[in-house]
Amino acid sequence: EIGSGLVGSEMCIRDSIYQDDAGNELARIRKGLGTSEISGDYNLYENDSTQEIDGKSVHIRGNGRLVYAADWTDGVYAYSVTFESGAAEDTAEDVIMAVY
Repeated sequence: EIGSGLVGSEMCIRDSIYQDDAGNELARIRKGLGTSEISGDYNLYENDSTQEIDGKSVHIRGNGRLVYAADWTDGVYAYSVTFESGAAEDTAEDVIMAVY
């Protein structure tokens, strides 16, 4: 897990990396001050939409049935979750709901 740092022009308050037993990155969760997108994932995906998840408007990006990036804001902080190898939609939704 990594503490404070800069991500783009936003102050990243929290940058948590989750790995498997072999040390491969599975997911990264970020929280930063402000409302700008802070995922650091600038890839283009075939699916790019905004979905309502537990009352929050969440920007979801992915390929096929896998989610690779999600971001949202509460008006004060920006949040993002990225999945290195993609995550099933229900798994991604569970992680998103656990973050806020």
